[in-house]
Amino acid sequence: MTKVSEEFILKNFESAIQNGYIKAYYQPIVRSITRNISDSEALARWEDPELGIISPLEFIPVLEKHHLIKELDLCILRCICDTYQKLKEYGCIIPHFSINLSRLDFNHQRLFEDFIEILNENNVPVEAIHVEITESVMLDDQGKFREILDKFKNAGFHIWMDDFGSGYSSLTVLKDYEFDLLKIDAAFLKNFGHRSKQMLTAVINMAKALGIHTLTEGIETEEQYSFMLDAGCELIQGFYFFKPLSAEDFIKYVKKENESVEPDDENLFWDDIGNFNFLSSNPLEGYISNSRGKQNEFDAALRSKIPLALLEYKNGYTKCVYYNSEYYNRIRQLGYSSVEEIEDSFNERREAQHMLMEKILNKSIANNSIERIDYVENGVYFTIETKCLSKHNGKYMMAITLYTFGSDREESKSDDILKFGQSIFLTYESILILYPTTNMLEIMFTRAVPEHDYSAMMLNEAIDLFSKKEVFEEDRDRFLSFMEMPTLDKRIDQSGKIFLQEVFRLRDPHGGYSWKLVRLTRDTDSLVVGYLFTVQDMTDKEEKMADILLKEHPELINLYQNKKKSLLDYSDVVEKQKRIASVLSVQLKPDGSCGEICLEAANDIYLDSVNVKREDFVPGKPYYNYIPKDLNFEEMSINCVKNNRIVHVYVDAGFYNAWMEVVMMPLISDEPDKGYYLFSYDMHPKVDASKLSDISPDIAVQIIRTSLKLREAGDFQSAMNAVIADLREICKANRSCIVLTDFKKRRCSLLCESRTDVISPNEVFLDNMK
Repeated sequence: MTKVSEEFILKNFESAIQNGYIKAYYQPIVRSITRNISDSEALARWEDPELGIISPLEFIPVLEKHHLIKELDLCILRCICDTYQKLKEYGCIIPHFSINLSRLDFNHQRLFEDFIEILNENNVPVEAIHVEITESVMLDDQGKFREILDKFKNAGFHIWMDDFGSGYSSLTVLKDYEFDLLKIDAAFLKNFGHRSKQMLTAVINMAKALGIHTLTEGIETEEQYSFMLDAGCELIQGFYFFKPLSAEDFIKYVKKENESVEPDDENLFWDDIGNFNFLSSNPLEGYISNSRGKQNEFDAALRSKIPLALLEYKNGYTKCVYYNSEYYNRIRQLGYSSVEEIEDSFNERREAQHMLMEKILNKSIANNSIERIDYVENGVYFTIETKCLSKHNGKYMMAITLYTFGSDREESKSDDILKFGQSIFLTYESILILYPTTNMLEIMFTRAVPEHDYSAMMLNEAIDLFSKKEVFEEDRDRFLSFMEMPTLDKRIDQSGKIFLQEVFRLRDPHGGYSWKLVRLTRDTDSLVVGYLFTVQDMTDKEEKMADILLKEHPELINLYQNKKKSLLDYSDVVEKQKRIASVLSVQLKPDGSCGEICLEAANDIYLDSVNVKREDFVPGKPYYNYIPKDLNFEEMSINCVKNNRIVHVYVDAGFYNAWMEVVMMPLISDEPDKGYYLFSYDMHPKVDASKLSDISPDIAVQIIRTSLKLREAGDFQSAMNAVIADLREICKANRSCIVLTDFKKRRCSLLCESRTDVISPNEVFLDNMK
């Protein structure tokens, strides 16, 4: 860069501005987690046509000395506005811009007004500009500075503290003033050793505690970037990512790589995530500062030992956007070779534990809480905790911690699991593994001394003999129904859990019978499908309760058997139908409203009509698992069950490309929270006019009146308004309307409507749909 005299700078400064020799160069700032551009710092450059580039170190001190620095900063602001407008014209996502203000700028009372005037002239919002201020600004006239600073903050500007740590009063300044971001000085990265890392983690921890975001400038190596990412620094700037670019090169890059620019409406989403402290000893609970300790203890805290990851969760799918080395080590212990493998496994729903994981993710989002599951996979115990950090347009950022028991850090907990394992086993009388696909069983543990060696038998033979020799005669049929292997998997699916559980009277060592708790648990981690069969003792009090229930409420003890019988009855009902038929249930809530509508039984021709194989049909699943969700269908179903009335309609069914004559007939239900109905129909490829002719005289008169109104109308809109009002009266509806749709543009508009006073206009609904 060319060295010039003070005289040259003063003589040519004004003309350099007018001729455009003084320009803004832009050094992008990237989000550390995504590596996307979030902001860009505007830097002043003087490009003289004869002398070449004049260093800012040459001209800025001269301009400050002669109180001309304000004109330079306002010139750079105009350059930012010009770049902003060009990017806007190109239809680009526009990053935010930061501009440095000199301490001498704050000696000018109209600094803020000049700023606003330039932004208004160029139609640039204040939210697009971040103001960078060095701590030296606040050491001159604090009263005048605070007055002007408050104007900037109240107007919506983000205020950044530049070169944090390079002066002498940084902590005092943080105490007295509120900043949105600390820009950590590049000097911390010189001689990037243990001492520098200690100071950087301390600064970031402090900023998190104060609710201030962090940016580190001067990043030049992968080591520096990786360390700052793990330390939780949100924003990064330096030659490792970008050198300062001319306006032309910056615009060209943003146009070409616009997907790598962070959208403006996602800033708050990432700001929320930025408040998360990666280095906290309990990151999900909140910030806990590092305590002072020995040198090696503090070194260990520089990179978190908490196995931590951030998952972007949307529409039931996850994407890992960050994980530290501890998290990677834990997933390796679970048998996964990479984060991508466990991510794919979750998204493809390969294992049952992923359904549990989805459940706690949704629960954490709904309750804004920390949720936890414990599980075993590949013989490794593990615990997952999750918390929702931020959300935006159906996208959620979830913080995840993953602990596996057996590592040095959790050695004591692993010992506890092993120590109490024996006690857990002793709560069971017997534990067996059943393998229906191979018709075999394996005894893991038993305290009983059975008369026969069941392990030497085939599974079906063992179940039959066990029922005869070990089960009380009155419970025998119910036990065999409970142990029915071909339907076991489907029954577990219906339960919504991974097990089925019943109480039976089994033979005890004294030759009598006592109540036992029997459970069948699906093993989700085996190559061969297996079920854990466990027999557990009951307390004297529990046994007495079982006796009372059997005597006074036998339907509660025989709950499974009764339910199975009713399902078989439903099957009998639909199989005897010559028409396409099924039985559905409607959930009846205590408040009078209705919940899920489920398909309970279906005949073969019904399943054929919806392209479902008999072996794939699972009773009790929501109806929209088999046919498209339809609000009219739901309303008719609820009307049939709640009003106990037969519904008969003839409709054009677009889903089947046919006309359907539908009958819904309510069935008797002894379940207070559920109603049942028979749903049957015939399908015809063409409309049958005779089906439409069965109308009452009143409706016929109304049709004639409507036809006359349309024929005699001189004003089409007025005629339609009158017709739609008649239709509402005929139907006794709260609202009736005609909506025009444009499928190509995916828009709709209201032609006419009639409504009661208590119903809001349809335009409101349509506006919300856009």
